Amino acid sequence: MSAASGSTNAPFHLSMPMLIGGHPALDFVNSVVASDAGPVDWMRDGQSFLEWLLASHAVPVAIQTAAQGFSAQQLNRAAAEARALREEFREVLFRWSVAGAHGVLPADVELLNTHLARGNLLQSVSCAADGVEFRVERDPSHPSAITADRKSVV
Repeated sequence: MSAASGSTNAPFHLSMPMLIGGHPALDFVNSVVASDAGPVDWMRDGQSFLEWLLASHAVPVAIQTAAQGFSAQQLNRAAAEARALREEFREVLFRWSVAGAHGVLPADVELLNTHLARGNLLQSVSCAADGVEFRVERDPSHPSAITADRKSVV
């Protein structure tokens, strides 16, 4: 910090996720942020993704617990899938913020259902007159359950 200006030139560093969205979907989209030193991604690899899951409580405890027993390769694959979903979901969430549930397009529902169908679980999203309906039955022991299971995504 410069005594004369009161400013700091130290790089911006975030070791723990910022969970300030007030909703798991917002915290998920905000799991990467910009800083002076470059992007900070709490899902950059399997280990950081597991730490984000534990801190954010974005998936049920059974899946958090099961994920701790997955191999590094399984966690890295799940992190890559989560990053891809995050970027795809960013546009859906933007349209939702502008137009509510009516901003969710049939292609968005298909995209989300593709992700939700992975693993040994049955999940679906459907458009309803009053919004979007989410249904789930899960097997937390399957590695793909990490990215397939999102509590209250929309």
